[in-house]
Amino acid sequence: MMYKKTIFFDMDGVIADFNSKCIELIGCTLDDFKTSKEGWDALGAHKLEMYADLALMSDAKELVYSCHVLADFYNYRTGILTAIPKIGRVPLARQHKEQWIEKHFPRFSSNFNIGPWAEDKNKHCCPGDILIDDMQRNISQWQEAGGIGILHVSAEQTIKQLREYLESQVILA
Repeated sequence: MMYKKTIFFDMDGVIADFNSKCIELIGCTLDDFKTSKEGWDALGAHKLEMYADLALMSDAKELVYSCHVLADFYNYRTGILTAIPKIGRVPLARQHKEQWIEKHFPRFSSNFNIGPWAEDKNKHCCPGDILIDDMQRNISQWQEAGGIGILHVSAEQTIKQLREYLESQVILA
């Protein structure tokens, strides 16, 4: 089947609950630190296994299922577009993220992409591709590259925005 475009899901904060893991380990999120380095330093040795056993976001299955239904109906393919921490902070991050996807959402295994860093996500964008991400800077960069960005806050809101966008494209076509 020839697909028109791709709908990419970010992992951390969209389908994988990174912040809850941080709170469990150090009592706060990385956003609570003045710098990214301070946050990663606070995680210490915990960071080596950070991505191995993240919990699912509470609405991740609803989000993925509903978006797959929409993607299939509108002839889009789906995939993962995530990033890894810089400076080799978590050497096994790529491997652990791949294993996490295989465990929780094996359908994504054939279209798993790493930025490698957050600011590189836009390099994976073809005009009209959709990125579902919880970081506004990633959405802005994606849109500058010609893509459609949906800032993820909840499955309900993201599904609604995705549906509205896809329906508007049918009307325009």
